[in-house]
Amino acid sequence: MSVATILRRKGTHVDIASPDTTLATAASTMVARETGSLVILDRGTDHLLGVLTERDLVRNMVEHGAAALEMAASAVLRSRPTTCGLDDSLRKAMSLMTERRVRHLPVMADNTMVGIVSIGDIVKFRLEEIELEVRVLRDYARARA
Repeated sequence: MSVATILRRKGTHVDIASPDTTLATAASTMVARETGSLVILDRGTDHLLGVLTERDLVRNMVEHGAAALEMAASAVLRSRPTTCGLDDSLRKAMSLMTERRVRHLPVMADNTMVGIVSIGDIVKFRLEEIELEVRVLRDYARARA
């Protein structure tokens, strides 16, 4: 299975923010949208700058205290965001997430972001696959009995 399969099921909506969004605003947006991340795009070029996560918010609050709330999202992003492609396998996406210690992967096609997958999306998809396999095996076993 590929990353594209997940995007077909869940859709391609991505919660985005601009680089100058404060961490306070980003946190409020995440709470309001019930999401764990915001993709930071350069609004002029739609260039992917990174993914701001709840973990980034907490880390910066610990490091900078209340002053972190006024910091711009662009100031706390990792230098190169980890991404995947539409044709990448779920195994590759899981490996990237594990190796790079990220929970959200922007999905790229022709240097354009076309969606995002999270570890939760992949786990949900894999559980559905496993449940289907169990049902098929159970039906097969019943038919042979």
